[in-house]
Amino acid sequence: MKLYDSMIIGGGAAGLLTAIRAAERGLSVCVIEQMAKIGKKILATGNGRCNMTNLSVKEQDYRGDDPQFAYDVLEKFSVKETLDFFESIGIIWKEENGYVYPRSEQATSVVSALELKLQSLGVDIFCDQKVVSLQKEGDIFTCETEQKERFSAYQCVIATGGKAQPKLGSDGKGYELAKQFGHSVTVVVPALTGLHTSHKGIKQWAGVRAKGGISCLVDGAVVMEEEGEIQFTNYGISGVPTFQISRYATKMLQKGRKVEVTINFYREKSFVEFLNLLEKLSDCCTYKNIRELLEGIFSKKLVPIFLQEANIKETLHCKEMTKEQRNHLCFIIQNFKISIVGFNSFEQCQVCAGGVVTKEICRDTMESLKIKNLYFVGEVVDIDGTCGGYNLQWAWTSGYLAGNSVQKYTRSDRIKEQPNSVLLKTGKQRYEAAKPKQFERKKKQTEKTLEKNRGKDKRKTARRKKK
Repeated sequence: MKLYDSMIIGGGAAGLLTAIRAAERGLSVCVIEQMAKIGKKILATGNGRCNMTNLSVKEQDYRGDDPQFAYDVLEKFSVKETLDFFESIGIIWKEENGYVYPRSEQATSVVSALELKLQSLGVDIFCDQKVVSLQKEGDIFTCETEQKERFSAYQCVIATGGKAQPKLGSDGKGYELAKQFGHSVTVVVPALTGLHTSHKGIKQWAGVRAKGGISCLVDGAVVMEEEGEIQFTNYGISGVPTFQISRYATKMLQKGRKVEVTINFYREKSFVEFLNLLEKLSDCCTYKNIRELLEGIFSKKLVPIFLQEANIKETLHCKEMTKEQRNHLCFIIQNFKISIVGFNSFEQCQVCAGGVVTKEICRDTMESLKIKNLYFVGEVVDIDGTCGGYNLQWAWTSGYLAGNSVQKYTRSDRIKEQPNSVLLKTGKQRYEAAKPKQFERKKKQTEKTLEKNRGKDKRKTARRKKK
C-alpha cells in the first residue's frame, strides 16, 4: 500500500484545489471520491453553467457562527487570484452583473480543466470509493472504504462537503469523521432552499413569478431582507430572494421559533406613493371594478388573494372604494405576511448551514487545532455563502489554502516526529531494538556461553584449592 504525503477525502471543488496546490508543491497526493467521477457538484452549479465566483465578495456574503473567519481566509486567496488560477489552466471567464462564468458557459469545461491539471501533476484519483472509517496511528492517517480498500498518508484533508444534494456525493460523512477526532459540529440544516407555508392562498399561486422585496421575521423581528424574483410553488415560496433568507428561517425553525415572511409586491414605491397611484388610477378608471384595476398592475393569479386578504369583494367598483379600504389594500400588497412552517430537504437544497466549528480550525492553514496534520475545507466547515458564486469561492479558497499548507514529508521529518522512546541514541538501544527476536536469541546464547565459561572457571579454581 502506497504511503502518500497527503490524502484528500472528497473530489469536489475544495478537494480538487487542495490536491492541485499540494501536488504543485511536490507532494504525493491522492483524492478519494465516492462518486463515479470527480466534480459532480461543480457540474450542477449555475444550472450547468458553473457560477465560478463573484467579483464582489464582502463579509456579509458569508454566514456561520463566525462569518469573519470566512473573510479572513478569503483575503489569503482572493477572487483575482482564483481567476488567475483558472486562466492558468485554460479557463477564460466572463462576467454577468458580478456573477462569473466560464466563457464556454459549460460547467464541464471547468471540471475537465481541473481533471487534466490533476493528471499532469500525477495526482492519484480513486473514484467509487466511499470512506467508512478514518484512523490515525502515530503519524499516519489510514482510511478504509466500503469497497475494502485502504489508503494511508501523513496528512488528511476532509473535503467531503455537507449534506446538501446527497445524490451528488454529500452525505454528511465528513461531520462523523470530524466528531471522531474530537471536533464540535453545529446543527446542520438546509440553506439556499425553498420555504413551506400553511397559507392556503399561496398554493393557488403555484407557477407565478413576481418581483418584489422579501423579509424574514423571527418572533416578529426582521432579521434579513432581500429583493428579486420570488417564485410561488405548490408548497410555498422559492427563487433567489427566498434562498438568501432561508438559512435564517431553517435555523430558527429548528430551534422552535416563530418564523414569518412578508412580501412587498410593489417595492419600487413607498406606501404613500403607492396609495396615491392607486387613488389616481381609481379616479381615471371609474368604470372598472377593483379586480380589473389591479390586474393592470399585477399577475391575474395574485389579485384574488390580495382582495381576499383585504376582505374586499372583487366586484367592488373603484369609485365605491372607501379611503380605509384603499389604505388597507395597499398595506396588504406591500406587507403580505405568510407563516413559514417548514423547508425543503437536503435533497433539494443547494448548500447546508452549519458544520465543523471554525474556532477549532486555524484560519491561516485550515488545519485542525486539535489534531496535527488534519485539515477541513469547503462546505464541511461552518461557513455558507449566499447565491451568486460565493460558496464556490469559499471552496476554491479554503482548498487552495490547505493545499498551500500541507507539507512534503522527508525521511528526516519522519524520524523527528517519532516518539522519544523510538529514537535510539546508544549502541545498546539500537542493539535491543533492531530485529528483537533475532537479537534476543543471540543474547540468550551469549548468556549461556558466559554462564558455561563461568562454571568452568569455578571448577578450575576448586581444583587449584584442593592441590
